[in-house]
Amino acid sequence: MKVIKIKSTNLQIVLVLTFVVLVSIFFFLLDSRKNYNQQQHLQLISKRYQLAYNTIYDQYAQFAQNIQSGMVERFNISDVFSKLLTADEEQKKQLRKELFSKIKPRFDKLQQEGKLRQFHFHQQTNESFLRLHRPDTFGDNLTGIRKTVEYVNREHRAISGFEGGTTYHSYRFVFPITAADQTHLGSMEISFGPEILTSALMKQYVVLSNFYINKQTLIGGQSNLYKRSHHKGYLYDQNVLAALKKVSHKEIKELKPQQETTDAILVNARSGMAMSVYDQTIDMVFTTIPIFHPVTHEMVAFLTVRSKSVFFKHEQQGLRIIYSLSLLVLIMFLTITFVQASKRKILEYTNLKQLQLAANVLENIAEGVVVTDIDSRIIAVNKSVCEITGYSEKEILGQKPRMWKSQHHDDAFYQAMWKSLTGTLHWYGEIWNRRKNGDVYPSQMTITGLKNEHGQLTNYVSVFSDITVAKESHEKLQYLAQYDQLTDLPNRRLLNDRLKQALSRAVRNNQPLGLLLLDLDGFKAVNDSLGHKSGDILLIQVAERLLYCVRETDTVSRLGGDEFVVLLPDCKTVDNVTTITNKILKELATPFDIQGDEIFVSASIGITMFPDDGDNADTLLKNADTAMYHVKGNGKNDFQFFTASMQEHIVKRLQLTSLLRYALDREEFLLYYQPKMDLATGRISGMEALVRWQHPDDGMVNPADFIPLAEETGIIIPLGEWVLYQACQQTKQWQQEGLNSLRVSVNLSARQFQDENLVEMVKNAIQETGIDAGMLELEITETTIMQDIERTIETLWQLRNLGILLSIDDFGTGYSSLNYLKRFPLDILKIDRTFVMDITTDANDRAVVEAIISLSRHLKMKVVAEGVETEEQLNFLIKQGCHEVQGYYLARPLPVDEFKDFIQKHRVVRA
Repeated sequence: MKVIKIKSTNLQIVLVLTFVVLVSIFFFLLDSRKNYNQQQHLQLISKRYQLAYNTIYDQYAQFAQNIQSGMVERFNISDVFSKLLTADEEQKKQLRKELFSKIKPRFDKLQQEGKLRQFHFHQQTNESFLRLHRPDTFGDNLTGIRKTVEYVNREHRAISGFEGGTTYHSYRFVFPITAADQTHLGSMEISFGPEILTSALMKQYVVLSNFYINKQTLIGGQSNLYKRSHHKGYLYDQNVLAALKKVSHKEIKELKPQQETTDAILVNARSGMAMSVYDQTIDMVFTTIPIFHPVTHEMVAFLTVRSKSVFFKHEQQGLRIIYSLSLLVLIMFLTITFVQASKRKILEYTNLKQLQLAANVLENIAEGVVVTDIDSRIIAVNKSVCEITGYSEKEILGQKPRMWKSQHHDDAFYQAMWKSLTGTLHWYGEIWNRRKNGDVYPSQMTITGLKNEHGQLTNYVSVFSDITVAKESHEKLQYLAQYDQLTDLPNRRLLNDRLKQALSRAVRNNQPLGLLLLDLDGFKAVNDSLGHKSGDILLIQVAERLLYCVRETDTVSRLGGDEFVVLLPDCKTVDNVTTITNKILKELATPFDIQGDEIFVSASIGITMFPDDGDNADTLLKNADTAMYHVKGNGKNDFQFFTASMQEHIVKRLQLTSLLRYALDREEFLLYYQPKMDLATGRISGMEALVRWQHPDDGMVNPADFIPLAEETGIIIPLGEWVLYQACQQTKQWQQEGLNSLRVSVNLSARQFQDENLVEMVKNAIQETGIDAGMLELEITETTIMQDIERTIETLWQLRNLGILLSIDDFGTGYSSLNYLKRFPLDILKIDRTFVMDITTDANDRAVVEAIISLSRHLKMKVVAEGVETEEQLNFLIKQGCHEVQGYYLARPLPVDEFKDFIQKHRVVRA
């Protein structure tokens, strides 16, 4: 076989001839006005733009995430926005200042580097919360809602794109701000100019000011799409772009600017388009490039780019071919001579650009990056490593990572780490390191081994971040979840956990366990009279005294409000529990100093024992609560062990509550009346209406049993309204029958007095029954009127303006301040029966009664003594100048018919 050899010279001639043919074909096509296929040119530019755009997006997305999680400024943005949800205007100002001080240094640094234009924070209501930009300002209000912000706050996901404006153009990234539980709180907005994108590309590609924004992705201005701006006389018409045809410079000048883009342009733009525009002096190629969102892959914008064309236009085709052939021959010889050198230079240039871009990214991320050789010697670090560790780059290079060893981990930890690295070339986990100043901090770290093209291990790369703030936040949340914020005592959740553990030990060791449920007596009065701040101080001091009374192995917990639980594990006998309980009662008996006020409180304590009173946490707590309420019902300030009879009492009480709810509808209530006598005339001057419950099966129910239940359940509101209407109606009937002097008094409970519809209800009762308002008296207890003084005064005056009389019941048993008493529009004081009972035998009671009568005289109020049972008591009250009396000496409460008979048969006791 003959081998044909082609010399190098012949090869060059063949190449030249080939190029001549190709160029001739090319100019033939050019001269026939066919569109030049610039697909490769378009793809190259588009790829570079998209790469630059994605790189910048990733960089700023990581930057925003680090700011939000507190990794950049050791400051958690989410915490600030969580506080905004409940902050008032003054607190918002403080939060803005705090956020400004933390973010401003980072913003200034990025501005100086020419990377950042604006940095905004928006609340979830789209309202601008903090704004940084040039010139140096912050917090100024926006003129309208940005559609980008509105989109992020609605969809809860990041968005980006190009925004053109009348002053300048910028790339805008908007990221959502979320809480730890992924609740949306607001948005963070970062923008920078197109120069940062341009700098990442080849110098010959220049971004023009003609940008076409995809309005369907909500990227753009606050109101509508931005109008196109002029650039050296070039304007772009949609028909020109769609047809991809070449037009002359003169034709371009005659085109009119379009006001907005259309869907037809957007469809063409998705696949890219190009057109050449030239005349005798201008020879340029303009290319339209779509930009896609790195995450959603939606087209967010497309740009118009210009670059110099390699084509020339001549008047005659022959001359054009001759010039082209000559030029191409020269180019061919130069190309063949320097082709290898050019390839090497291009490769070196491309690699350099890629390295510069990678170095720029690594240098500006918040995480520390450490590169070591295979002997673990550090050969490169970024500036975040120096910021986190406190060491300079010079101090770090050449050392081994063990320089940061904290002694927090044992040898087994590091052995497991290297086992993973040698096996999979990867390790991820949490590690504690030491800074230069000696501080130990936690970090999240990833270590990866790198191999070269031959599969040989060459380096290790470690990426880590300081998670001190995140870890502290987690620990704080754990503490808040288990401890009471006011007293620092274990809360209900931690108590249940400890109680379950204590029960397990008690079962194993066959030992009893004690549980005390403690409720403060009179705590509400402290809150109402001194304020909630004083109440909080009291709770803190009570917690301290409880801790003083128990052992280190015991648990004191606050369930909420003024309820505490004391867990006593390993109790050998019931006597031990009794001893601790008595110690608690004695300790609480000592007065508390609350901001200069001496406060006395006591406690009602219910006690349950394992295993006698229950074998699980819920049962023990429920039975302790039952025992505690038993103490409350028997006078308070004591303790009581749970018994089975208490449970029966509770069941009976629940049954009674159930029956009470239907008693009003079944008309089981009726009124009794107890007469009052005027001591000046000896005549019956009025009566007090008292409700009674006649159950069809159980007979008459004791008022002491059902009145407190009605108060607790709220049934007292409709029941009290029924009593008022019935009493007014009955009194009106008696007046029509000739008993004109009778005045009826009706009791108002604390729940009724606090009802916002009280005044309207009383007004309606007077109008509908037709009773003379002056013949109606409302009795309010002393403790009731001392709650919320200002509201009490307002309500009393509203009632007084109806024309009725107002009476303070059980006077002397509460804690009335004379300063407040003189401000109340009251007509009558009723002396409590406890003082009247022993006025003939007890000097103290006589003194109290005399003082009350004297006080009422100075306040120009009538005095009624209740509970009068003997003639001696009556004579003493007459002598002291008391105005009216009621009690068993005169008559017991009587039903309607008996009361009427009593009045008709009554003779004057005293002429």
